[in-house]
Amino acid sequence: MRQFVKVYFSFFTVLISFNLFMSFLAAQLFLQQGFNIYGVYMIAGIIKIMGFVFSVLIERIFYAKRMYFLKNLGLSYRRIFTYIFLLDLGYYAIILTGCWMIRNFI
Repeated sequence: MRQFVKVYFSFFTVLISFNLFMSFLAAQLFLQQGFNIYGVYMIAGIIKIMGFVFSVLIERIFYAKRMYFLKNLGLSYRRIFTYIFLLDLGYYAIILTGCWMIRNFI
């Protein structure tokens, strides 16, 4: 896990920053429209999926040479992107919880 953290902070901070931006963009929909409209959930889900697919495509197209370096470290792209996706999902859950609290209690 320690090796993954080093690789994450060395190579994938731009992708996580982009996914975090997409999370804030999707959360903005909830702040504007509310939490009881099911269409907002679908649009936010589509935004999140498109953002993650876009970041994977950027990584595959522009940084394909890193794949060999990461495989030599014993890390596969599938494992790295699974951790990044779970981390992004955690960020998104925290952001949505904050938006829900702001919308309902303030």
